[in-house]
Amino acid sequence: MLCRIALVSETAMVPTARVNQVAAAISTQVLRDVAPVWGLNTTVDAFESLDQIPPDYWKVVLRDDIDEPGLVGVHKTVSGQPIGLVQFHSEWPLVASHEVLEMLVNPYGERVVRGRSPHPDQEDADFLLEICDPCRSINHAYEVDGFMLSDFCLPAYFGMEHGGDRRLSYMNHIRKPFQLLRGGYLMWIAPDTGMGWMKHWFGNAHEFSSLGAVLDRPSDLRRGLDAELQPRTLVEGTRRDSAALRRSQKAARTQEARSRREGHRVSREIDRILAH
Repeated sequence: MLCRIALVSETAMVPTARVNQVAAAISTQVLRDVAPVWGLNTTVDAFESLDQIPPDYWKVVLRDDIDEPGLVGVHKTVSGQPIGLVQFHSEWPLVASHEVLEMLVNPYGERVVRGRSPHPDQEDADFLLEICDPCRSINHAYEVDGFMLSDFCLPAYFGMEHGGDRRLSYMNHIRKPFQLLRGGYLMWIAPDTGMGWMKHWFGNAHEFSSLGAVLDRPSDLRRGLDAELQPRTLVEGTRRDSAALRRSQKAARTQEARSRREGHRVSREIDRILAH
């Protein structure tokens, strides 16, 4: 089934032209990197406003404030349809990429994978299938068309069939199943108790946090998560002069210069053709 994602900006800080560029980069990421390993059939398109988006598109909306204290991105289900919310900040394309990828693989937050719990006092765990969370930091992101986009886990990370690709994450920073990179986290349900848990690496060491009872469905895990993450962000622990942010800024400048040169070249070529 074809899944269509719409990216739209509702902040004056990001004009439609930039949304077009980011949507094109995420589309390249999805079609080239994500779809082959996760079996997706997807398009990512930019729109000028919400009222221009056809009803069957899943929406990712960029706003000045997403009313989620401490968070810069979240995906929810509204009127039975997945929707991603991204709060404007300097690295918003990374967050938009993160939300798009996780919406595509687990749109309603219901997919879980059985594995061995990382908690020493537990046995089995039903892990929430969130492919960007374990490697979510900008320090592990990669460049597509001048934008730093989210790294993501491959099926082998969760012990799933992987079609011969034995990598655990796209950038190959993760070396063993269910490993966390700094800034990342995992969520799961302990099936014997019905309690939700999270393992995270936000500070200097890995820590465990209880997310409370999962009353109805796996997506209930995110209720406890939202409180636990405050004020965690995708760039938490990343200094403003860090190599990751410098790489992001350099990639953006390089791509803008390339785009200008190519635009001028094509414009001159069109003028030449029309002159004959």
